Amino acid sequence: MKRKRVIYGISIGILSLALLFVISALCVFVFIYRDINFEGDELLFERSGKYESTTLYAKDKNSPEDYVAVEQLSGFSKIYYPLDEIPEHLKRGIISVEDKIFYEHSGVDVKRSILAAMNYIFGQGDVFGASTLTQQVIKNISGDSEQTVRRKLTEIIRAYHIEKRYEKDEILELYLNVIPFGENSYGIGAASRAYFGKEPYELTPAESAALIGI
Repeated sequence: MKRKRVIYGISIGILSLALLFVISALCVFVFIYRDINFEGDELLFERSGKYESTTLYAKDKNSPEDYVAVEQLSGFSKIYYPLDEIPEHLKRGIISVEDKIFYEHSGVDVKRSILAAMNYIFGQGDVFGASTLTQQVIKNISGDSEQTVRRKLTEIIRAYHIEKRYEKDEILELYLNVIPFGENSYGIGAASRAYFGKEPYELTPAESAALIGI
């Protein structure tokens, strides 16, 4: 009888801790959610898709809810290409390497995110990982790359919003046009010209593989 009471007490304690954790997580979620400027993210998405320069946007120090253009850096290049001008083998390769379930998730790879969080808590600590293409788009167009738990949670919520607002192909197209490829080149268009002197649609599978490796 005494043993049953001990087990019952332990069970109640575990349930109480679990409930406390869930409530705390919800409070954190609400706090972060209220602080996100979703309209600002849509503005970033739309503008990043139009500019053929490396114009980036960051939060205004005087008005944290707004985004302002950051001066274009000299020597950097970016040429925007629509998705139908990017070879299929390059698109498939990027998805295979960076985000295998890109067309299946809603902005976040939940399984990988949980594993990354566990690694962060119990493992090396500074390794987070698990970013989807959508999350990488948000990081690249906003410049928000701070290595903090709060920033990561914010990015996850923002990714869900972007996935609701835009089609998968729109997200993939922007991703391919904003990611850095080294040699001061942003996007697959600038990279294909810098490394191979040709248009993206002229890339061979081997050349695409080389760029994906970069």
